[in-house]
Amino acid sequence: MPGLVRGNRNRNQLRNQDAEIEQSVIENLREASISVANSIECEYCDGRLVMSGTLPSYYRKQMAQECAAQVEGVRVVINKIQVDIAETSPPA
Repeated sequence: MPGLVRGNRNRNQLRNQDAEIEQSVIENLREASISVANSIECEYCDGRLVMSGTLPSYYRKQMAQECAAQVEGVRVVINKIQVDIAETSPPA
């Protein structure tokens, strides 16, 4: 039984570390003025970060990926962010 408890602690510790890395990515995006409100979601596991959500330009999408890649612990960025050009287009 002690092995099960230790395993759960390790799993919980890994989840906490994953959440900390996700939060670091979000903070980097906000500091770089890339994330628009809560438009980006991040999921991190074993060095892989999956980014999803919507941004108004391909430039911001690329910058988001570059900011995420700079966070310690992130080895691979999977960028699933969608670009909604209508968000930045002037009304007709």
